[in-house]
Amino acid sequence: MYRMFAIAIILLSASITAHAGGITLKAGEDRFIQIGYRLQVLTQIGQNQAGAAAGDPTVSGDHTDLYLRRSRLLVGGQAAPGVNFFLQLADDNRGKSYAASTGVKTLDGWIELDSGTAGKVMAGIFPVQFSRSRLTSPFSSIALDRAAIDELQLDSTALDGKRDRGLLLWGNIGGFQYRLAAGKGAKPQETGAETIRYHGRVHISLMDGEEDFLYKESYQGGKDIFTIGYGFDRQDKASTDVAGKPAGYSAWTADVAMEGRTESGVMSLVGAYYSYDWSNPGKKDSSGNYVQGKGWQATLAWMSMEKQGGIQPYARYVVWDAESASSGASQRSTALGFNYLLSGFDAKLVFDFEQISFPTEGATWDRKNHSVTSMQWQISF
Repeated sequence: MYRMFAIAIILLSASITAHAGGITLKAGEDRFIQIGYRLQVLTQIGQNQAGAAAGDPTVSGDHTDLYLRRSRLLVGGQAAPGVNFFLQLADDNRGKSYAASTGVKTLDGWIELDSGTAGKVMAGIFPVQFSRSRLTSPFSSIALDRAAIDELQLDSTALDGKRDRGLLLWGNIGGFQYRLAAGKGAKPQETGAETIRYHGRVHISLMDGEEDFLYKESYQGGKDIFTIGYGFDRQDKASTDVAGKPAGYSAWTADVAMEGRTESGVMSLVGAYYSYDWSNPGKKDSSGNYVQGKGWQATLAWMSMEKQGGIQPYARYVVWDAESASSGASQRSTALGFNYLLSGFDAKLVFDFEQISFPTEGATWDRKNHSVTSMQWQISF
């Protein structure tokens, strides 16, 4: 990694400029590299989650932890007019109890041919083009993290964070944005089979536009938005039915994001509805969550107009109704917290209390009602 930066500095001579988005290395008007870094340090107390965190959900007792939750190096830029690139390296969960870091990983890496605002073609590894939440950087989220309901979608084989490798066509036409991707996806459940994962998304902005590849949950007074979106995700033979035979996976989501400035501050509202179909009501993910069903989430927040400082209180409610009738399959989550903004979202502290409940509690502690109290430090430049 250090060698990469040494080569970049030698090749790109002109100037080095520090700015809010990191450091820019320029080599004329048509070639440049931008380098950024992001870090989150998290401390948590999980009520009656000691055993669940250690891999034995039958043991009660509080679980405490403090670790480097996310450490990200971002490198992007332009190699030639109309040829862009991006690379994100991650060293996450460093020091986390019972979940050792796997070292530096490549989360994203793509090359984009930009023929204009209306048409861009991307090849490489990128987030699944499905939900607004997943297409929002965790460093741009209002709440502590994404809602658990967003984690129930399909994982692509050998990739982290709900990503895919393939081709993506996207662009903006006025206030309308479209995305259509085809990738390798998950390894099919049938030996020798090859299926393509298709995913895509559209949105329409009725007020200020959202033209970027990644969303933000709050523009902190920079925009007035009212955006409606829809996403889909599907792959044949990526799941198994009740008899254990290969079956299809499909999902769709609809969402809305609103943010407006008033004389006293900025009000934000983000909401989404999800539907997951794994062709099996009893389907579970690696964490033991029942993943077939429907649900929704909503986040409400307010902040003062002081962009570089202040407090942003928020509340989020999540409903997951699994199709399985098993105890602990469905759940509810209520999160209350606030961001203490030292320099917008570039430097902030997050204080969060989340109560997780189950309409019908399960037998193990990870399926019983519990709470999680968190404090997180975040920097981004």
